[in-house]
Amino acid sequence: NINIEGLFADKIFEGKLNIEEENIDLAFNGNVNLADTLPVFDFSAQLKNANLSNLQILKDRDSVIVSSDMKLAFRGDDIDNGIGKIVLANTVYKEGKSSFPIKNLTLNISEEYNQRSLTLRSDIADADFNGKINFSHLPDAINKLMQNYLPSYAGDFKTEAVEKEPEIFEYTVRLKNTSLLSFLFVPKIHHESEILLSGNFNSTINSFVLNGTIPELFIDSIKVHNIGISAKSVAEEFHTQITASTVNITDSVYLKNLNITSQ
Repeated sequence: NINIEGLFADKIFEGKLNIEEENIDLAFNGNVNLADTLPVFDFSAQLKNANLSNLQILKDRDSVIVSSDMKLAFRGDDIDNGIGKIVLANTVYKEGKSSFPIKNLTLNISEEYNQRSLTLRSDIADADFNGKINFSHLPDAINKLMQNYLPSYAGDFKTEAVEKEPEIFEYTVRLKNTSLLSFLFVPKIHHESEILLSGNFNSTINSFVLNGTIPELFIDSIKVHNIGISAKSVAEEFHTQITASTVNITDSVYLKNLNITSQ
């Protein structure tokens, strides 16, 4: 059952769209402009019980059902050229018997004087990225950094011959309730307290800084307490230090005052 009340002309739709089907229940109100080089979205939508598996959106996972209240005021078709705000509220991700509610997620992206600012606020994580940054170019930029300082870890990845725009930015990431991310990507790793990561990156001079604090981390049956991470490039060297107050391997086997340093 599909009901449309609106106008579609010259690649612009403005109005209401309601879909009530077995695998999706959607109520859309607003406009989508596909006439420009980059699409423009300005709408609100309520998505209920969308079966992403049956809709062939997530083909490699079974029985994934998502509901969310969405509001977009956004121009662009990916995170690198997008400008605007995306708000998701009352989101629920269900897969089999597992259910993960996400009360709020807000993404703000702005650009001024060729400097981009990305701000994420959510139940899962908070993040801030500021500077010249292109996420699609980051893997190549990071691999060049690895080839310069840690070539044995860079592997066989090939960097592109054409130079891209430099990546020069600062970042702060606070991981909060990441149970959904653990469920999807690393089911044997989880944490209960917030994780804080911060630093900066400059691809023009192969400069990278990472500072992190992890109160506790569970890796399968191993529990690690009070982890500190410090990594930075210094001249022609890359310095790394990882510390932990206690590593509980079993109830009776543990390590204290772990300190791993490399340069």
